[in-house]
Amino acid sequence: MNPSPHLDVSRLIQGIVRHDKKLNTFKLALIRALNDTALNFAALCGQGAGVAVPLRVLAEWWIGYYWPFMDAERPILQGPRVFRDGVLRQDVAFRPALTELKELWQASLFGSDRPSDGVVLVNEMKVSAHAAEYGLELMRKYAQALRAVMKCVEQPITYAGGADGQYAVFSRQQRLRDLPDTVVPLPGTGMDELCVVVPDAMWEGFRFYSAFIDALCIHEWSEFTENTNQTAQGVNRGTVYQALTDRPDSRRPLTWERNQIDLLLLEGQRMRCF
Repeated sequence: MNPSPHLDVSRLIQGIVRHDKKLNTFKLALIRALNDTALNFAALCGQGAGVAVPLRVLAEWWIGYYWPFMDAERPILQGPRVFRDGVLRQDVAFRPALTELKELWQASLFGSDRPSDGVVLVNEMKVSAHAAEYGLELMRKYAQALRAVMKCVEQPITYAGGADGQYAVFSRQQRLRDLPDTVVPLPGTGMDELCVVVPDAMWEGFRFYSAFIDALCIHEWSEFTENTNQTAQGVNRGTVYQALTDRPDSRRPLTWERNQIDLLLLEGQRMRCF
C-alpha cells in the first residue's frame, strides 16, 4: 500500500477498531501495540517512506496485553472456539505457549498473580543480566511464546481494513535488509528482523491521537470479550477493562541502591534529590 500523505488517519483507525470484521481481538491488539510503540518512540519521525516496526516489538506488547487472559483454570476467551478438521481449535493459537509461560512464572520465586505481570516479565527479559536470574527453562519458554505470538501478529497486518482483500492498510511484512533505505527503522532493529512498515501519516496520527486510540481499543476489546461466549463465569467488560489497564509497579528491590546512599551519607557526602 502507498497511502496518501493526506490520509484520514483517525477515520481509518476508527474503521479498523470499530467496524472491521473480527474473529478475535487481534486487530485491536495490533492497533494498540502500534499506538504504544509510536508513543514510546515519540521523537522518531519518518522520512516519507514509513517507519519499520519489528514484529518482535509488537509481540512483546501482545504478551503484556494477553497475559491476564491466559489461565489454565480460568481462561478468558478472546474469540469463539471452532471445530476445524474435527478438532476444537483454540481461540488464539498462542494460548498454550503463553499459558505454560504464565504457569512457570507463577511457580517461580519472582511470580505473582497481577494482570500486569506479563509487562514485568517482558521488561525483565530485555535485560540480559535480569533474564539470567529467571533460569534457562523460563527463558526458553519465553522465547517459545514470543515466537508463537509473532506468528499471530501477521494475521491482523494481513487483514486489517476489511475482508475485501489482503494488505489493504499495511504492506506485507519484510525483513529490514530488504526495505528501502528511506524507511526509518525503530532503534535496535536487526537487519534480519521481520518488520511492518507504518506509513508516515499513520505514525503521526498515532502520536497525535494516542490517548483517544488507546481508550477506543480498550473499550472495544472489553466489549468484544464480554460478548464472546465464555467458559469462565463472571467475565464482563469491567473485569476485562481492569485487566487491560493494570499497570506494573517497580518490582525490583532497591536494597543495593539504598545501601550505597547510606554509605555516602556516612562519609559526609552531600546528597541532592534531583
